[in-house]
Amino acid sequence: MDVFIHESAQKFLDKIEKKTQEGITEHLKKLAENPYSTQLDIKKLKGLKNKPDLFRLRVGEYRTIYFVKENAILITEIMTRKKGYDF
Repeated sequence: MDVFIHESAQKFLDKIEKKTQEGITEHLKKLAENPYSTQLDIKKLKGLKNKPDLFRLRVGEYRTIYFVKENAILITEIMTRKKGYDF
């Protein structure tokens, strides 16, 4: 599957330290192979009516929010754990 990252998520990713960027990128590569993998820390987000199913990928203290549409994974947000509680 192709992975598309929203502009704001890419800006956030570019700002964090290189080692963390590489870790998130590696997880996104695994996500591209299977967006519902049990090998990754993925959870479906609850309480979102009339919207596409959103999922959360956890990588350390960072969270990646995404949804799957046809043969593409669309990353809408990459954030710290703390910000995730306000999402």
